[in-house]
Amino acid sequence: MSDSHIGFDKAANPDALGTLREAVAKVKAMAVKPAFIIHTGDITHLSKPAEFDNADKVFGETGVQIHYVPGEHDIISANASDAAVGHLSCALARSAAEVLTV
Repeated sequence: MSDSHIGFDKAANPDALGTLREAVAKVKAMAVKPAFIIHTGDITHLSKPAEFDNADKVFGETGVQIHYVPGEHDIISANASDAAVGHLSCALARSAAEVLTV
């Protein structure tokens, strides 16, 4: 998966969270589940804590282990990433922080 952009709400995708739910529903409906999912960036649109929380809740519905590679929208600035990590205990924000410290 890639470019969920949770928080985006313009004409190109007025319901990014709904679009992610559709993708997750397809994973859940698979007869043979993947061993894991890699999300390759831009989980959120503006790296807001609520966006990470919403994404984490929907991704958790897959029942599949997920690995995250944050995109530029997930770490808009060091301050945004710090705020997200401070607010969240979810794997999404931790992944963003780990990439910044590597």
